[in-house]
Amino acid sequence: MPRVLTTERLTLRPLRRADAPALAQAVFAEGEVATMLFHDCATPARQRHWADDWCEGLGEDGARGAGIWRAGGLGAFAIEGRPEADPALQGFLGVVGFYGATPAGGGWAGEVFYALARPAHGRGAMTEAASAALGAFRALPGPLRLYATVWDRLNPASIRVLERLGLVADGRMKLLDEYAEARVLSLADYELGRLRAAPAGAREALARTAALKLGHMAHEGLVAREDALARLAAAAPEVAPTRFAEAFDEGAALPGLAVLRWSRA
Repeated sequence: MPRVLTTERLTLRPLRRADAPALAQAVFAEGEVATMLFHDCATPARQRHWADDWCEGLGEDGARGAGIWRAGGLGAFAIEGRPEADPALQGFLGVVGFYGATPAGGGWAGEVFYALARPAHGRGAMTEAASAALGAFRALPGPLRLYATVWDRLNPASIRVLERLGLVADGRMKLLDEYAEARVLSLADYELGRLRAAPAGAREALARTAALKLGHMAHEGLVAREDALARLAAAAPEVAPTRFAEAFDEGAALPGLAVLRWSRA
């Protein structure tokens, strides 16, 4: 199987340790991208930590990722634009790949994930990249299993991408079913910090994200409603309390993550 994939406008190659600075800048330092993941990216040090972690765990020369690639599996691909095909898509654009890929019953299983730099949004680049990566995964021998989790109340576009790639909705998952409690709670601090740091005129746009995530945490008994609403109001006092309450209650009504799956027996 080729390790470098080429599409109409993109090149996908195995992620490497040397990509960490570009990954930190394109994904983890950009709030609109990072908020759709599951990482506390509040400081440059945390942003670089997660970039290093992805490169080590999923890169072809990473401490953990190298073993996946050597065994014939797939870790993460770096997405690079081909400006001769589309001048708007240049340089390092993000990643797409398979987290936690492990041999399973003669085949492979893992979680499909992706993150695209903000300048490339709205151009169909993620569907193009993910389609190529999924094609490579489906070319692996044996039975295959994939799943994906999405903050669907915040990112319906990601659901559409995954459904176009053949993944099928399979209910919902609690945050604590996928992540440790400390990591879940770190997202509350991250979103509240984003809210506080934003210019006053931009906080309205961030209000629903923070409140909805805190609501999902309340669904699992991790935060109390009145305390969460007070923290939200303190972070953005100019936002109407009803806006926070409506988004919080929407989140509190259901588990936080939509689950999609695909398999080949």
